[in-house]
Amino acid sequence: MIWLSSITTLQANYTDTAGHKYAFFSVASDNVGNREAAPLSSDATTSVSHHRWQNPTNRFDVDDDGSVAPIDVLQINNNLRRFGTRALPETPTAIQLPPPFIDVDGYDSVAPIDVLQVINFLRRRTTSVGGESNLVVALTQLADEQATETIMSSNA
Repeated sequence: MIWLSSITTLQANYTDTAGHKYAFFSVASDNVGNREAAPLSSDATTSVSHHRWQNPTNRFDVDDDGSVAPIDVLQINNNLRRFGTRALPETPTAIQLPPPFIDVDGYDSVAPIDVLQVINFLRRRTTSVGGESNLVVALTQLADEQATETIMSSNA
């Protein structure tokens, strides 16, 4: 199916549907009538996740800055402290639009396990390059405290 034809713009927005995979290619032509042959494969492909609250590029990169760092842990932890463990709406409102992508595990909720998964990712990365940092240890303790608080409040 042709999406756009005979355009001169350098960019366009495509309306996606969750759970679908898309492939795109372009065919260029110039002002004197030369036209490039259609490629045998796509120039780019993308998938649209069902999980709008999860980073589609790297689920551990909560703030979508291109790297996973302790700030990603803090973003989820602060959200949990402010709003608690909860199911997330299927479609974020304009005010809620991620980032932050707080659903690390993809279960359409935010919970202490999301914090722990980012910490474990940081721990694996840190130990693979020569030892655990004090910061990762401190973040692990923070996650343990958060999980303990959640368990204690659910038992109350």
